[in-house]
Amino acid sequence: MRILMRMMQTYSMRSRFNFLSDSCEFECQGNFIAVGSIDPSIEIWDLDVLDEVEPHIVLGGVKKKGKKSVKYHEDSHTDSVLDLAWNKEYSASADKLVKVWDVATGKCKITMGHHTDKVQSLAWNHYQPQVLLSGSFDHSVVMRDGRTPSHPGIRWSIPVDVESLAWNPHAEHSFVVSLEDGSVKGFDIRAASSDSAAEAKPSFTLHAHDKAVCAAVYSLSVPNLLATGSTDKMVKIWDLSNDQPSFIASNNPKAGSVFSMTFSEDNPFLLAIGGAKGKLQVSRNSSFVYRCLLFLLASSRLIIF
Repeated sequence: MRILMRMMQTYSMRSRFNFLSDSCEFECQGNFIAVGSIDPSIEIWDLDVLDEVEPHIVLGGVKKKGKKSVKYHEDSHTDSVLDLAWNKEYSASADKLVKVWDVATGKCKITMGHHTDKVQSLAWNHYQPQVLLSGSFDHSVVMRDGRTPSHPGIRWSIPVDVESLAWNPHAEHSFVVSLEDGSVKGFDIRAASSDSAAEAKPSFTLHAHDKAVCAAVYSLSVPNLLATGSTDKMVKIWDLSNDQPSFIASNNPKAGSVFSMTFSEDNPFLLAIGGAKGKLQVSRNSSFVYRCLLFLLASSRLIIF
């Protein structure tokens, strides 16, 4: 079972966790965590309640299990929940579907079936939260707008299985997709066409690792700074300036195969890492930090008083 962890939003391949802070669409205020699993329910837990016995609310899941058949709650996923994206509550599943949930009522508002295989990753746009990317084992990335659910969206063909997706938090038209073959591709949505037969070329292709890149995350505070994590157990930092990726630093966080990462919002050099060993690692490697500082100096983003 692969557990992928993020500081504010926590993802995994088999079990997905989303850490949320004061950003919930509940009627109540507080801190919540969303947990998606193979059940395939999505549980919302209140982090402000100590030793809570039951989740605050459950989205979907099994209603009744018999010896030969399983009955699910209305509009539930019917296979493992593989990813969650918190804005509205978006979920992706091995049942090939993407769902939009109303957490306040526990009901599914929209079901999108635009993929033909397991949906592995979701990412919503920082500038337009209704715009959602989904990546699938059907070798495609699809952009949909929740305001127009009937529109088929824009599709990019990808040569291998999608591992993760990330919108650039500093440029609303750009995103990256990390892939099973160890590469990361960048795309500009302005170059895409609504014609599903049209092929949009990537802005860049980065051969980042020798094995699958399960996580690719942008720094929220430093433009063009991207971290990648792989099943080769390595974390690497890249400069994506001018769509010409260049290597900055690498580190083995001793977490096993790296499945998920996120940068701290307060410290540009603090990276939380979740891996196969099942423990959350926080990378503060001195050489790693030193090389990142050199990058900031070279790019004139660091001022020393």
